[in-house]
Amino acid sequence: MGEKKKKSSVFSVSSVAVVWLWMFSVVAIEGRVVPLLQSYEKSGFRPSLNAIYDTSKYGILQLNNGLAQTPPMGWNSWNFFACNINETVIKETADALISTGLADLGYVYLNIDDCWSTVTRNSEGQLVPDPKTFPSGIKPLADYVHAKGLKLGIYSDAGVSTCQVRPGSLYHENDDAESFASWGVDYLKYDNCYNLGINPKERYPPMRNALNGTGRTIFYSLCEWGEDNPALWAGKVGNSWRTTDDINDSWASMTTIADLNDKWAAYAGPGGWNDDTMIMCDADPVQLMYLRLAMTCFEASTGLRVNLGKSEIVPVGDVVNLRVLADILCCRIGSLPMNYLGMPLGSTFKSTLIWNPIIEKMEHWLAGWKRLYLSTGGRLTLIKSTLSSLPTFYLSLFTIPCSIAKRIEQIQRKFLWGGSDDTFKHCLVKWDTVCSPVSQGGLGVRKLVPFNRALLDKWLWRFGVEDNRLWKRVLVERHGAGCGDWSTGWTRDSHGCGLWKGIMLGWNAFSAHVKYKVGRGNRVRLWHDRWCGDVPLKDSFSDLYACASNKAATISEVLVRENGRVDWQVTFMRNFNDWELDNVASFLGLLQTHCPSRVVDDGLWWSLKNSGIFDVRSWYSSLRESPPSIFPWKCIWRTKAPRRACFFVWTAAWQKILTCENLRKRGYSITSWCCMCCCNGETVEHLLLHCHVAGALWNWIFKAFGIFWVMSGTVAELLHSWWNGLCRHSSDIWNLIPACLMWTIWKERNHRTFEDVLYLEIAWLLLFGIAVLRRQLLQLYGKHLGSNPVLVL
Repeated sequence: MGEKKKKSSVFSVSSVAVVWLWMFSVVAIEGRVVPLLQSYEKSGFRPSLNAIYDTSKYGILQLNNGLAQTPPMGWNSWNFFACNINETVIKETADALISTGLADLGYVYLNIDDCWSTVTRNSEGQLVPDPKTFPSGIKPLADYVHAKGLKLGIYSDAGVSTCQVRPGSLYHENDDAESFASWGVDYLKYDNCYNLGINPKERYPPMRNALNGTGRTIFYSLCEWGEDNPALWAGKVGNSWRTTDDINDSWASMTTIADLNDKWAAYAGPGGWNDDTMIMCDADPVQLMYLRLAMTCFEASTGLRVNLGKSEIVPVGDVVNLRVLADILCCRIGSLPMNYLGMPLGSTFKSTLIWNPIIEKMEHWLAGWKRLYLSTGGRLTLIKSTLSSLPTFYLSLFTIPCSIAKRIEQIQRKFLWGGSDDTFKHCLVKWDTVCSPVSQGGLGVRKLVPFNRALLDKWLWRFGVEDNRLWKRVLVERHGAGCGDWSTGWTRDSHGCGLWKGIMLGWNAFSAHVKYKVGRGNRVRLWHDRWCGDVPLKDSFSDLYACASNKAATISEVLVRENGRVDWQVTFMRNFNDWELDNVASFLGLLQTHCPSRVVDDGLWWSLKNSGIFDVRSWYSSLRESPPSIFPWKCIWRTKAPRRACFFVWTAAWQKILTCENLRKRGYSITSWCCMCCCNGETVEHLLLHCHVAGALWNWIFKAFGIFWVMSGTVAELLHSWWNGLCRHSSDIWNLIPACLMWTIWKERNHRTFEDVLYLEIAWLLLFGIAVLRRQLLQLYGKHLGSNPVLVL
């Protein structure tokens, strides 16, 4: 009985402590919140909930649907469940929001993210919930959620597909908005994947208009990732908007996003807040006990519980009391290697295995894209916007093995030309040409090896310009500093430094494009660094350098500042002969013209940019330096023609479209015969330019514009001479003609070749080409065609 009483008394003391803690938290919160609300009321904010958001205070008008008076709070399925969602999960989560009391605190939105629909629309073009995961449909699920006093949210995308390759709502806004409203949806998260490169200011308002037209108030959340500064324009489109990319639990991520959002404070309305916490402490039981108590205080004051059961404690080195620490935090014990924030920790950085997740993710995306009927132009857009971006995170830290780079580029190449592991398609243009800049006849796809080098060398720039950073101090302690503290010393250890060693391998090539801005001069070497010309002084004045007393001297050691004057005191080991004095005078004159005018810190200057600030693009372009070539890229890519037609003309300009002659060069036994005129062999130039069927089309165009034209020998020569060939007010229409006519000829040639049908007689082909051109012009220019000669079409 005595023991029982003792335990009872301890329990009572604990209960009193918890109650006291709760009261203390409530009083503390009340002491902060009440004065804040009072100050808001004095500033003109009325205490009514409906008047919390006063547009006169912010100067930006929200979407006028009566929602978003306070920040939306609730639950989203993506972070934990990703695509593994079903209606049971949603119902259980709704029950949990009620039972835990979170709904009473304002967490009322229950949002279903990607993967809720089937991979295609139905025959009527409507979105369909996946019958395997949502057999009852969305409407009964919404009724279940509404019955508990909660609100249901759903996900779609302002593109042709969602991020997980389900049907997007681009060009289906009205139909999808009606579906959402009929299902009883209260919240729409509208993502930004597969957007075809269309400006978000054009893609997001149609859904706003469609939602407003349904008669149901639906919270409209724009997930544009902050790419086009939505704070400046999204207030009139949606109820909330993403101002940045995803946040992660790193100090750099949190501070960067906080800094980015600071300038948007004046535009911020309800929604759009990020919150995160990171706590650092030693592997000390006492410190972890205080951490656990802090979490208990948080739970007691907010009603929110930190789920430590999902956390891991991972030892680095020998941690003797690991089990004790894990028991204090009630978490699991993990081990290296592991993945953290998508990055491999503890793995061999040269291993090809760490790249497997990237390749698997690329193949996963491709599996979904292959179900779509994509033109070559569409595939090019996906490669440049998505496939090329997937490995960027890894490329910024790890040196990519050549075998992995070859594998990833092979995946991109096959997808571009429509091939796969099961089907063979010819790669018409060399991959090196595809990866060349657009102005040099390429498509601007990035080569992985030089892009990897450019990303890694950004760390070399950051090491030189970012002082007092923790990661920099760690590297200096590990490897020492060299070259005026602009880089670390060279690492020769065999263990524990491979990652930074791989980055330092690019120092020589990188430093060749770095100049030094002299301030105090204590970090810039007089003879060895490029600070007063394009070459170091030891190279431009090699004879003087050989006589220098201190060859490793910094500028601060030879520069004397006295009474506002600046003098150079460079010493040499001997006196100079008469014939050497001119060289000495030239040397001193050069120094005098480069005297530092201000006493500031020394800095770096990136010579490949006019601003002097390093960027990956300029360095990648330098690493990919290729001989300049003359290519008519403007007449291909700057026209208003459809993307697939532009891609076809680009291929034709390289003389690589699969005519009979090109097929024979690839080893096919085939007669080179033009199916259009039935007279000559089928080459690129003959088919598109010199065949009398093509000639009839070209001659009609020349007559319509009232000009005489001598047909060029090749497609590339024609495009060179065609670009802006007329006065500027007609140039847009004029520049569009080659793509329309060549595309028309190619389509007719394919009909005759593969369907064995004379699809159009020559006269009808002429009219068909005219109709195609006219339709394209009307779509682009509308009323402006009234005064244009092309109206004779």
